[in-house]
Amino acid sequence: MTRRGRDFERAVWAFARTLDPSVEVLFDHRIRDTDTGKFRQCDAWITTTFGKHWPVSILVSCKDRRKSGKKLDSGDIGTFRDEVRSTRANVGVIYSNTGFTKPALEKAEANAITCCRLYQREPADTPDVLCFEQFACSQRIQLGLQTHHRESRLKKWNDVFVMEAKDRDGDAIVLDLLCDAFKRGEEKAVAQARETGSFPPDWETEISIKVHELSEDVRLRLLCKWSRYRARVEAHLIDGSWCLSSGSFRGKISVPPISMKDTHPGEGWTEISDADLALPARSALAIRYAPDVKRTLREEIGPTALV
Repeated sequence: MTRRGRDFERAVWAFARTLDPSVEVLFDHRIRDTDTGKFRQCDAWITTTFGKHWPVSILVSCKDRRKSGKKLDSGDIGTFRDEVRSTRANVGVIYSNTGFTKPALEKAEANAITCCRLYQREPADTPDVLCFEQFACSQRIQLGLQTHHRESRLKKWNDVFVMEAKDRDGDAIVLDLLCDAFKRGEEKAVAQARETGSFPPDWETEISIKVHELSEDVRLRLLCKWSRYRARVEAHLIDGSWCLSSGSFRGKISVPPISMKDTHPGEGWTEISDADLALPARSALAIRYAPDVKRTLREEIGPTALV
């Protein structure tokens, strides 16, 4: 038995103990073989009672095949079936860290043997383990000046942002009015996404602002486009036990973290095209709001020249 194989057995034993603290779960236990009369080693042995009345014994076997990478086959199930019989266990559970072949699963089902995988901070190797697909989206802002400005002193966007303008609520600078328009557009797009169960739509609006020092109104076009991302399957890390026999999972799934510093959400995320915009029925969508649109406009768009 290699150290890695021993660690795998201990991990399965430790997980089994968490399922029901009231149940006795023994590690590296020995049971007398009914055929030979000699004691045989069991990776884990579980003793419990059904309805606090009928005794139930469960034999758990752990097969470490990481070195070869081979899945368990029907022959392995046949061998384990004999172990279950000779130990007089009521239930047999076999764990593999490389998976099972289709014939192995068929043979296990025919012999009432439960097949499981234990994951320890590993990417899922089967889509069925992932309960939800993960998506994220963030906005990109574009500005356009519709007013003729070549004869004015307006050279950069920051020149426009600091201009004083009249608003229905009083005087304000252009930058504040743009931020208010952005907030309204963002809220409307997110509300539509919640209502339809889809990505928020791209949106645009035109703003006409009366500026004190100019004879004609300043007309601005604010355009917001969403960049959309899907979390890569291999970036989902899972801890827990996946029961192939019942299709159930006990444990936790860690999705890729989302960076709040950059436009791209970070490692583990892939940008998707317009052809992939329909969200699956079972999915989770993280919408990244623009937390400080004023700073973004002033620092990223402000220094650029008007065209």
